[in-house]
Amino acid sequence: MDIRTGTYQSSDDIRHYAREKDAKINNLTNQIGSNQKYDNLGEKTITAARASRYLSQLSRLEKYSDQVIHVNERFQMAESQMNRVMSNLQELRTMAVQGANGTYANDDLKQIGLVANELLRDLVSVANARDEYGTAMFGGTEAMATAFVSEEGFVPGLGENAVIQVRYVGNNQARSLEVVDGKYIEATVPGSKLFWAQEHRIAGDVNSDSFVVQQAGSFMIDGVRIPLEIGDNAQTIVAKINDSGAAVRAEISPLNRGVVLQSTEPHQIWLQEENGSTNLQVLGLTRHNRPPYNIDTQAQQSGTSLFDVVVGLRDALLNGDSEAVGSRYLAAIDAGIANVSSVRTAFGARRERAENIGNWLQEEQLNYTTMDAEERSVDISQAILELKELQNSQTAAYMVAARTMNTSLMDFLR
Repeated sequence: MDIRTGTYQSSDDIRHYAREKDAKINNLTNQIGSNQKYDNLGEKTITAARASRYLSQLSRLEKYSDQVIHVNERFQMAESQMNRVMSNLQELRTMAVQGANGTYANDDLKQIGLVANELLRDLVSVANARDEYGTAMFGGTEAMATAFVSEEGFVPGLGENAVIQVRYVGNNQARSLEVVDGKYIEATVPGSKLFWAQEHRIAGDVNSDSFVVQQAGSFMIDGVRIPLEIGDNAQTIVAKINDSGAAVRAEISPLNRGVVLQSTEPHQIWLQEENGSTNLQVLGLTRHNRPPYNIDTQAQQSGTSLFDVVVGLRDALLNGDSEAVGSRYLAAIDAGIANVSSVRTAFGARRERAENIGNWLQEEQLNYTTMDAEERSVDISQAILELKELQNSQTAAYMVAARTMNTSLMDFLR
């Protein structure tokens, strides 16, 4: 009886430890095959929480990395078009210098004017460029609209119809894309800024000394909201504009006491009233509420777009007017070149910022991938060593079991 009980006990013990080693070997084999420490993260709640957080962060970083790539693509396309604009302007400047020196005959100036007309057409084409998605590159946030509309009419010097006016029909807002939580980069520039040659000045023709706001409201200047309160006078409005951060300087004219607005950098000023307010109209600055061509006809304006400058330069060359070329259009072309150069510089700074953010995002992705791997992945070399040790131990155990459990029927009959 004792032998029988002992025989069963030792047999069960050997089988028990053999099954444990088999389970460990199977577990290690599975880990090596899947490169994962755990088959079921639900059994490891802390590890599961960390892994879930790492994967969530990786997904977010990948989304932003794709966004940065998209931003850089837009920068590259826009800079390519800006380089084309700059090349045309440099060529137009050379023509303006030639036309201003007074040594060319009228027929020669006309030939130069014909080239200027072709460059004007190319500028319009660039201004209406679209990206691979069909989005207007310089239309502001009016993505699917045509940025500029050109009007043609008979040009005497050409003897045929040609572009006589180009009007911007986009808006003055740049499209911004989120590249990190709560951080945005302006990926476009509105055409009302890029294709503007000089500072825009609007001088109202209404004496503002007796003006007082009758009803609280607000108006927008270049997309910046200016709040108005009952009792505000013209001086108060001027101060609010100057403190708003908009790229516009306001003052009261000492000549007619009208409100004067002037951009602090070349761009087309946009004025728009809100909530039914008519204060800008009362001050003689606007005549309706649909910018940008809503400036009161009695208000005096100065500062022109690149297209106005090139149209004027072309016509002066065609008419042999060297004086106008030198006194009016050469300086305006220089101002346009300076503005486009400034916009390109700002674009380059944004692109560099986007590239730096992209590099940081890649480093963060690598960090979280490493942390996730350390949390869940198997050290293959260590696992293989452990597997070999278990297999050797199992083989030895089977050999011992074979010798110690070599029982026969006679052992049970004794």
